[in-house]
Amino acid sequence: SSLYPLLAHHWRHAEENAKALEYLEKAGRHALHALYANREAERFFGELLELADEMQGGPSAPPGAEHGARRARWERELGEAIANQGRPADAVRVFEGALARLGDPPPATPRRLVARLLARVGRQALH
Repeated sequence: SSLYPLLAHHWRHAEENAKALEYLEKAGRHALHALYANREAERFFGELLELADEMQGGPSAPPGAEHGARRARWERELGEAIANQGRPADAVRVFEGALARLGDPPPATPRRLVARLLARVGRQALH
């Protein structure tokens, strides 16, 4: 929905961080998959990751292992938005960070990197 960015902004300024995370994630996915608006998706996922970093250690911090898998998924989506803009080297750095967060060393080729990241995030989502 086009209301996701507005709701994310509202919740962010109200300092309701959990709700802001939820709507930034929805805004990013909507921009990436429904609108193919990669710059906007990059902005939403970047803001989402920034907010998640701010929340670490605070009273509204996302849970540990679950947050690691969620964050890796957000990083993968950020990397996808960046790659769709024709910036593969930047995307690879983001993908490598996502794999490192999940405890996997990066593979030798970018194609294997993306395949491993997708498989790893999928396995984490099932747990």
